Amino acid sequence: MTIKRIETKSFLGPIQVNTSSSAASPIGTAVVNFADSVRQRHYDIAVSEAKESGQLAAAEADLTSITNIHKDTGKPEIISQALGMGRFQQEAFEDAVYLRFTNTMDTAINNKAEELQVKYENEKNAPELFTEEFKNYLEGLGSNAKGFYKQYIIDRGGSYLENKRTQLEIDRTRRIYQETLKQKEEIKNKALESAFNLGFSGDYAQMSNERLRLGHAMTVFDKVGGLKKNEQQEFERDHRLKIVQGIIARLLQKEDVATESDKIFQYFQSMGSKHLYNRLSPAAKDAIKEIKNVVGPTAPSDFLKIAQDNQASFENAEASGNQITLFEQEKQAQIEAMGKALAEEKKRRRTLGIDNATSYIVKNIESDQYRNWGTVGSITSLRQQITYLNSLDSTIGSSNEFNSEKHNKLLKQIEAAKDQIAEGLVQRLMMSSDGQKNAEEIKNIFESGNYYSLSQFMPSLHMNLFKDVADSDNKKAFMDIASGTQKNVKLDYDRKLEAISLQLDNDARAMKELAADPSSTYTQLEMAQVGLSRKYENIKDSKIVKQLNSIIEENLSEKNTKLQEQQNEEFDVTSTRIAQATDTENFIRNIDEVQKLGKTLNIDRESIKTAIQNIFDQATLDRFSIGVSAKATEENVNFLNALASHVNPKGTTFSSQLNAETRKSIDALLNDSYTSNGETYLVDRDKVYNLVKSVLSDAERQLANDKKVAAQQRTDSYIDSGVFVPTLYTSVDGRANLRSSLERLSGGPIHPDTFIFSDAERAEMSDEQKLLLDKQYKLMKQSGNITEEFNNAFIRLENNNLGQGQSEAFFRNVREFGIVDSGGSFNLKPAVYQVLGPDAANRLKAYYHLYTFFPEPVRESMLAQVIDRRLDTPISADDFKTRAGYKSPLALINDIAAIPDEIQTEFTEIAELLVPVHGKNTKHVIANMIDARFTSNANMYSPITNSSLVPNDFGSTKDELAPYLYAINMKVDDLKSTNPQARYFFDPDSKVTVEDISAGQAFFIKQMPKDLFFGNETEEVARINAGEQRVVFGPTLQSSAAFPQGQLYAIVSGSGAIQPIPNTVFDLKTDWLLNGFEEYGKFKTQQDLNEKEKAKKLPAFVF
Repeated sequence: MTIKRIETKSFLGPIQVNTSSSAASPIGTAVVNFADSVRQRHYDIAVSEAKESGQLAAAEADLTSITNIHKDTGKPEIISQALGMGRFQQEAFEDAVYLRFTNTMDTAINNKAEELQVKYENEKNAPELFTEEFKNYLEGLGSNAKGFYKQYIIDRGGSYLENKRTQLEIDRTRRIYQETLKQKEEIKNKALESAFNLGFSGDYAQMSNERLRLGHAMTVFDKVGGLKKNEQQEFERDHRLKIVQGIIARLLQKEDVATESDKIFQYFQSMGSKHLYNRLSPAAKDAIKEIKNVVGPTAPSDFLKIAQDNQASFENAEASGNQITLFEQEKQAQIEAMGKALAEEKKRRRTLGIDNATSYIVKNIESDQYRNWGTVGSITSLRQQITYLNSLDSTIGSSNEFNSEKHNKLLKQIEAAKDQIAEGLVQRLMMSSDGQKNAEEIKNIFESGNYYSLSQFMPSLHMNLFKDVADSDNKKAFMDIASGTQKNVKLDYDRKLEAISLQLDNDARAMKELAADPSSTYTQLEMAQVGLSRKYENIKDSKIVKQLNSIIEENLSEKNTKLQEQQNEEFDVTSTRIAQATDTENFIRNIDEVQKLGKTLNIDRESIKTAIQNIFDQATLDRFSIGVSAKATEENVNFLNALASHVNPKGTTFSSQLNAETRKSIDALLNDSYTSNGETYLVDRDKVYNLVKSVLSDAERQLANDKKVAAQQRTDSYIDSGVFVPTLYTSVDGRANLRSSLERLSGGPIHPDTFIFSDAERAEMSDEQKLLLDKQYKLMKQSGNITEEFNNAFIRLENNNLGQGQSEAFFRNVREFGIVDSGGSFNLKPAVYQVLGPDAANRLKAYYHLYTFFPEPVRESMLAQVIDRRLDTPISADDFKTRAGYKSPLALINDIAAIPDEIQTEFTEIAELLVPVHGKNTKHVIANMIDARFTSNANMYSPITNSSLVPNDFGSTKDELAPYLYAINMKVDDLKSTNPQARYFFDPDSKVTVEDISAGQAFFIKQMPKDLFFGNETEEVARINAGEQRVVFGPTLQSSAAFPQGQLYAIVSGSGAIQPIPNTVFDLKTDWLLNGFEEYGKFKTQQDLNEKEKAKKLPAFVF
């Protein structure tokens, strides 16, 4: 902007020097000119010094004196110092002040704009919130400024305002766009999830409406740019196909369609073949028409997708359709199956006989049984054996026609068996003296193949058998037997060497197995080799020696490998131990030690580098662990979470839990490195991350355990102090804590029959059992709590499964632990609703009323009849109308009072149970129950009654309501801090009801004259009339005794006008209510302790 500076004007004319007309001499003129130049030079120096002095004064001024605006002048306070300055010094001073002012203001406005942008960037109405607070800031900043100082603040503030507001509006638009995309995906997913059921229902009107609804939604998303190209078409196609799946599933349930399911499937799989379509039944064609009408004009590939998506349905339908046909064919199939089974069994047994015979022969061959028979067997037994073998195939039914493969295998083994018999006969010959004397000639006979010449050496009976079974192709075996006799001596030596070689092979195999065993060591291999050498050192045979050397040579490489493995293992173990013992002080020394160890053990370079890296990593982890504590606190867990996010190798996440200095220190550790022998080692971020995560996990686990223990301790204190906390029933953990606390405080377990012990059963108890039961009764009664055993007893009551005297005991305990008396009527305590549930609790109300109404001698049997009638023959509408005089329970209840639907539901079944007993008097009984269902409390309000008379969903007694009052008092304090303009107040001890306030104003004319003239209003009304708002609370219209839900209200005028406080609806899972309950438990526990201490200090009186 243009700054107009106000300048001081002189009213004197210019100074003139009069000169005589004779002063025109050169010397005079020169003197005058010199004087003028000297004066001008001094003048310029003075001006320069004045400006410099002014600028210096402004530069040395305190910053606050420049930014603080004087309320009278509208300028910075420092400007007042310029009053005594000369013109040039003042101008320079003001220019410098203005420069510092603009720079400082620009920085302050910019910083504030940045701060507010960050503060509101995630709020839905961020631009408006930013504009409001930034405008207030600018107004405060320039409240006293005037002139160009004020204008500068306005101009710069307006520039920043527009810039940041535009950015926030862009961000809001982007966020709304993302939310729109998310909403779109939710709509699409829900539509696809429900499409199958829609198709299965067959409701085509609903299908049409759904498609129109989705089409409209997609059009809206398209207008805001929320649809990709072809996204709407693809979604509508997918939606239609999902509906088709439901339609197909429904159609395939029809019998005439199910029998054609395979053909329908083929039709779609063929992408709509007309040939297949013409072969379908009318019912199948109708089904296809229905499907096509839903799909509409579509590509052939969509028909294929229908087939693929519904293949399982078609297959299941095909199985169902075939079931009828299979049933009709069952008898014939059974007959055929029986015949086939018999044939198969016969074939199986025949095959098994062939396999067994073949296996038997093979076994005898492998054990040389046939050779032994030929060597020592009698001629008769041999003849029988040969006859058996020759006829075996026909005996067991083996033939080429039956099974050629098994038949040929059997015949082959039969021939092999007869060959062994022949070999045994030759061996028998060679064992005789004739055979041993003529071994060479016998060998030559076998070689010639003319076996008849054996008759001169072989007995005739043996010869007859031999010629029947001997095969000339087996002559080598016969020759070997004959040669063996000739070479017995040499064979004996060879056998010994062969045995040694075989043993050496076995030893070599054992050594190889030892070398291959991952658990074997170099030392074991070395000892095995030394032992092998010593074992065969006296054997001089060249083949054995060569074989031994070969084995040792083969073992050498394995031994060296094991040696290196042993050294590597030693290095790994030692370097790991060194790494584990590393800290920030010794890691350099440990690296040197590992390098020396690697050189001594001949370790490869990469392994040494890995060991050094591990040492460096451990040193880094040690540095981190110094700053990481596993102490289980919320603060430390939050810090560890932030630290884990910061050191995550996949990407750092900013967290306000870590200040700039801490982040800088962490980054320095993460970016540290170590260089040795030309290798640079960097910090392993994965290990750092895993360390932090491990510590975090331990801390979270310990914190959770601490919280669990604290919860148990709190529950103990609640029960011991007689505090009823509804949240003990809203979770499994809460109920478990309740039970364990009762058992801990009483000193024993809760018996399953706790609530139904009859007088006779109690008389049989020991003193210890009675004492335990009484302690548990006392704890439950004083705290208003009951356990699941109460529900179990109620179930047994409804099943008529209670023994003699147990019903009486149960209803006695209902009165003691479950009922709040209210003027002769009764209400169930909140714990009963939580344990039984709303329906069962309502029935219990009716049962208790009837039990106490029935005559004492027959009350149990009469109540049993009521329960049986409810289960077996519930009352009909006509019967109810006849007995009660109303067409329905709802009509009866509505005639009594206008109450919310939730409370109406409570009394519906009660009315049905009471009508058979009370008839038309049921209305009176229900009316009393409804009256007892309401309670009056000055701090409560109900829109049903428009007064402090409210449904007792939160309880009726002072002890039951105390936790709510405490929690709401805390909530109101919180509301006052966040919204001080509302001026809320809450008085837990107030006795002034809502109707007191309303009546006091509405009937003002009837007050006493002194009230009219002297103003006799209550303190609450006075505060309300002064602008404060009194807070009350009460159940919503959706609240019930089983699931209480509340709302905070504000009394906003002295006439009793009431408004709900926004965003204050609560239930038993609302965080601020739970926190209030917890704080009340602590308060009550401490209050009880104080009372006990006070009682100890009471003075003693002596009479």
